Amino acid sequence: MLKNYLLPLLFAIPSLALATDVDDEEQPSSLHRDDASFLLARKTKNQETTCREIFAKNMLERQISFSDKQADVEVRRLAEIQIEEARKALNKTHSFCQANEILVMQHSLPRDTESGQIHFEGY
Repeated sequence: MLKNYLLPLLFAIPSLALATDVDDEEQPSSLHRDDASFLLARKTKNQETTCREIFAKNMLERQISFSDKQADVEVRRLAEIQIEEARKALNKTHSFCQANEILVMQHSLPRDTESGQIHFEGY
């Protein structure tokens, strides 16, 4: 009776050792330079993906503020300036993280509108 329970264990233990195939060789503790640059590029890519999502959310908020005809003129002008500066930064750096920093940064309103900006008189 006891023999019936022990027999499967005799086969299971050696087969488990073969299946795991433990390698006793020591793995190198440091990454190669190519590996490190790959990991850095991957990390940067993940950051840019996150920044792109945040940038899209923040840009949409500014677009809504700019398009709101009932909003204060100063709020609309500030949104327009933030959008314009963020677009310039994105075109220059191709980085959503840097463009988002510009987008959420506090901008001072110029006294006069610049060329290409919307003039709010008559709206």
